[in-house]
Amino acid sequence: MQDDTATVTVYSFMERGPGETKMLAVHKAARATILASGGQVLEGTAHKVPVDELDGRGFWCRLATGWGALPAA
Repeated sequence: MQDDTATVTVYSFMERGPGETKMLAVHKAARATILASGGQVLEGTAHKVPVDELDGRGFWCRLATGWGALPAA
């Protein structure tokens, strides 16, 4: 059986904060999204996620569930 779910590779990244040097972002994003916003991709942090899990700006945020799963909505 083939999984037809579209995926995208997302990365952790560094970004510039107002009046600060660089700081680690709390979200992950595709390489193109990071570069377009002036961020720096952190290599070695890549993983694939379903495209429909990205927000409207193209960012992905992992929901911490511990060892369990989120309950069905």
